[in-house]
Parts: sequence; C-alpha cells; structure tokens
Amino acid sequence: MKNTLKRLGALLIAAIMMIAMCVPVMAADPTLTPVPPSGTDRAVISVLGVDSKDTGVATVTAYRIVSPEYNSEGLVKYNVADGLSIADTVNFRPTSEEVTAMATTILANPSAYTSVILDYDATSKSFKSANPTDATADAAKKAGAGEYLVLITGTNTNVYNPALVSINYTDANNSGSITSGTVDLASPFAYGNETYVKKSEPDVTKSIVTDDGDKKGTTVSADGDNTTVGDTINFKITADIPSYKTSSVTTTTENASGDPTTITTVTGTYDHPIVRVTDKLDATFTEIIDVATTGIVVKNGTTELQKGADKDYTITVDTDKKGFVIQLTEAYIFDHGGDKITVTYSAKLSDVDTAQNFDENKNIVKLEYSNDPSNDNSVKTKEDVTYNYTFAIDGKIGGEDVTTTHGDDQWHETTPGNETSYEVVKEETTTTERTWDNYTDGLTTFTGGTSKKPSNALADAEFSLYTEYDSTKKDVTGNPVAVTTSDDGGHLYFHGLNKGTYYVKETKAPAGYSLNSTIYKVVIAATVNETTGVLESYSITFYNAKDDSEAGSISYTNTATQITDVYTTDGEGNPTTTVNEHFGEVTTNVNVTISPLEILDTPLADLPSTGGMGSYLFTIIGVAVMAIVAGSYFRSRAKKA
Repeated sequence: MKNTLKRLGALLIAAIMMIAMCVPVMAADPTLTPVPPSGTDRAVISVLGVDSKDTGVATVTAYRIVSPEYNSEGLVKYNVADGLSIADTVNFRPTSEEVTAMATTILANPSAYTSVILDYDATSKSFKSANPTDATADAAKKAGAGEYLVLITGTNTNVYNPALVSINYTDANNSGSITSGTVDLASPFAYGNETYVKKSEPDVTKSIVTDDGDKKGTTVSADGDNTTVGDTINFKITADIPSYKTSSVTTTTENASGDPTTITTVTGTYDHPIVRVTDKLDATFTEIIDVATTGIVVKNGTTELQKGADKDYTITVDTDKKGFVIQLTEAYIFDHGGDKITVTYSAKLSDVDTAQNFDENKNIVKLEYSNDPSNDNSVKTKEDVTYNYTFAIDGKIGGEDVTTTHGDDQWHETTPGNETSYEVVKEETTTTERTWDNYTDGLTTFTGGTSKKPSNALADAEFSLYTEYDSTKKDVTGNPVAVTTSDDGGHLYFHGLNKGTYYVKETKAPAGYSLNSTIYKVVIAATVNETTGVLESYSITFYNAKDDSEAGSISYTNTATQITDVYTTDGEGNPTTTVNEHFGEVTTNVNVTISPLEILDTPLADLPSTGGMGSYLFTIIGVAVMAIVAGSYFRSRAKKA
C-alpha cells in the first residue's frame, strides 16, 4: 500500500512539473499575448467620392496632422504636428477654420510634414494607400496610425476642400487593433459648429428668358432690312460660387497714437481664388443693349452686386460690345461660397443672311474657377450654350447633309454649299434649285444654269409681306414688314422671320404682266428641343387666304449632333484634358419634303386701239355705199329726163 502511494505521488509531482514547464511556452504565443503598438504599424487610407473625370488628373495626398506617441508598453498619447493647432486635444476634432488654417500652413511647406500619396484603385473606385501586407509596395505609400488631412490638387479638377481621415487603434496595448480609415468626399461632415463641404462642383447655365419661362433655344425675328422688326432677346446666366473655406486670425496692435487696433487676417486653402464668368455673343448679334450703362446686371438673389475692385466684382467689356468678363473679388468669393449669382442682359439678332433656318446662332458662357490650392493660376472651365433661330422663305437650309424629296424625285447632297430651298416659285413650273456658293462664309448669290432652274421663271415681280389680314374685306391691312422682288429663279426671298403667320401679296408686276390678286397666308411652325435648345424641325405651309385652301408646303426634319465636351484620354482611357474649341456646334442632317407654291402672273393682252384700221375700213365702205347710192340716183334722173 505504501509503495502504491509513493508511486502515485511521484506521478502527480511529475505532472505538476510538466504543466509548470508548459506555461511559459504558451505565454510566448503571439496570438495570446498582444504585441505593443509601435511606429512600424501600418493600415490603409481610402478616399472615396473623387469625380470620375478627375481620377486621371488629380493628385490625392494625405498629410499626417496628428501622430501617435509610443513607449515599450504601447500607445501613450497623440500629438498635433509642429506648426499646426487643434483646440480639442482630447478627441482631436478640429473646427472647419482649424482645418483650413492647417491646410494653408501645409501647402506653404509640404515637405515639413509626413505625407502619403494615394493611388487610384479602379476596383473600389477610390484612392488608397498601399496595403501593408504587400511586400512589393513602396514603403512611402504605406500609412501609419494617426489623423490625416487629405488635399487634392491637379489641373482641370473640381474644387476639393480639405478632408480628414484617421487610422486608429481600438486597444492601446495591441498593435493588431489598428484600423483602416475611409473618408467619402461626396458627403459633408460637421466639426465644431459648422458643416464642412469637402467637394464643391460649381456649374453655369445660360438661358433665354421668355414669357413661357427660361429656354435653352427659341425662335426670334432678326433686326434688319427685308425682315420683320427685330425681337429683343433677354439672356440670363446663373453661376455657382465654389466653397473656398477660410480661416481668420485676429491680432491687436497699437496705432500711431498708441491706441489698440484690431486686425483680422483671412487666409484659406485657396489664398487667391478666381471665379470668372466670360460671355460672348455670336457674330450675328447686335451689341449688348445699354452695355456701357445699366445693360448688364449682376445679382445674388435679389441683391445687386456692386461694381469695383474694392467691392464685389469687376467687369471688362469686349471692344465689339458683344461680350464681357465678370470677375468676383476675393473677399466676395470667401464670403459667399455656395451662393449663386445671376447675370442678365439683352441683345438682338442682326440682319445677317447666315442667321436663318438651321443656323444655330449660338451664345456661349464660360465659368472659370480655381481648382488647385497649390497653384493660384490653375482654373477649371465649365460652359453652357443657348440657341436662337430665325426662318426664311426661300432661304438657305444650312445642313451639312441634306436629302430632298419632291414627288417621285429625290436627291442627296453632302457638300457644304449645296443647300437648297423650294418654298415659293414665281413661275409656271414646280421645282427650282438654288445653290449657295459658300456655306462657311454665308449666303452669296444665286448660281444660274442649274438643271432644275425653269426656263420661264419670272423675275422682278414685287411682293410684300404682312402680319395682318382683314377676313371681312379679304385683304391685308397695315404696313408691310418686308418687301422683296423675285429673282431670276422665280423665288421670293424673305428672311429674319419668327415662327407664326404672315400674308404675301403681289404689289408690283413685271413689265408686260398683270398682278396676281391672290393673297397667300404663310404659316411657319417650329419645334425646338426643350433640353438642348436645338431646332428639330420646322415647316412652311401656304394657304389661299380667301378660303384657307392649302396651296403648297415644305417641311424640314433635323437629326442633330450637338458638341458639348470633348475629352482627350491617357493610355488607360482616363480623361486628361477637356477641349472645347467646338463647344455648342450643331451638325445637322436634314430631310426636306417639298410641294412648292406656284404664283402665276398673266401676260397682258394686246387689245386693239380706238381709231385703228377697223374704223377706217367702215368709213371706206360707208363712202363707197353712199357713192353707189348717189350714182344710181343720178342715172335714174337722167333716164326720166
């Protein structure tokens, strides 16, 4: 029994010794004993919300503004980087002014601060620091723990104000508790008492103000000879002011008299921001109405801005008085970030032959604004366009590609310069072609001798165009708004017309012809795309004004290609540069269906004149009869005698 107890005791002692020997081995397992945090710990910074058009041109840099301090046991505390200031030293949540002040300081000396340049990751559509487990990644692209200020610079990007992102520890004694940080620039955040907008993407729009509201395109009457009285066209530009955050520092000094003087200095991520609106009318327009005085009005809401370098804005008017440049002052930009300004003015279309039918008569506005805090001269450009259309009877179509159908005949023209129109034919046949010599420079003279020019077209017949008609008297009233004479192709050319109803009456016939007494009603209808402002179709229909019976028509439909932005890309397809030399241009593909109006003049009849040969003949016959009667009388008297 004693031996048995001895053996059991020995086994128990051996087991205890084995367990005791195993304890230090198990404690050495890193999965059970945390490794204290240190300066070698790394995680991933992710920045979301950078516009897709900026991914190829933007540089995204994260500057560490708050760094961790370690000892042998782990994380001790956080410290704000030298030269920077955050009042909240517990949670290190800076106010928007503190964020702006830190960004300004960093941009003045970026090499003084630890930074990580983030690379674009197409899979997550975000900018990221390098993965710490990637052995092939550049060590400088791996981010350590701390709070970072994210700054985005680059040519032709949107405005990105500074943003904050942090890499944290959840356990001060465990390096494995480090967490990656993500910030989304598409949403604002609030620090202090103010919401901080991280991304500002201003826009600009231009509209034509009408009784029916603001339009991108509209029809008007041009101002000039052989046309109706010109309409005044009212334009409105609306432009956003980007949000450039500022930081103000107030200091107190003494003036010359020894009295205390308070000076407030405003600084910002963008020290000298630019917000500039440039507007230019097409050459077919008159100068801006009252351009030198009250013709251009700039407002923010209902408040009119004050002109002057020390006030709200400056303005420079082009020498031809058809355009201007408005630049907001720096103080106004800082004070009104996120607001909108409106610019209104008026002009007219002039009497230019190219300003008709599908000629778009475009008006382009350009907004330029600072978009790179590291370069005061870097600006991004946004543009917008409106269109104004006038119409012509027998005018140039202005299409790059024209297909015309007349009865069973159809012809197709693709060469600029061969635009055709067939509304009114002053002749006895039905189809005439008019060829314009130069599409680019505008309408020139009629080229005779084409195969479709009728041999008996009647020239030099004068016609007048009216807007009023008395249905009781069956005649036009008022004064004509335009007068024209048929050319040698028999066409009646009226241009600069708005859509609506007109009346055509012959007022002077060519020599040897009688007047045509028929009065024709002319209805011009048009469809303008509400979104783009591009003219999609229009038609001209002729009626006998007396009974409203249709006498001819022509319809145009346009498949248009509108140029807005043109981007060049790098080898990976990322947009790099915007090219806008052709902004606002419209390429037209026109289908024309015609049934021309025929106006016939009757040649004057060659009536006999009073006292002509007819009366002489009757006189001779009468005298002869009287002579015969007299001769018979005298013969009979002689026989009786």
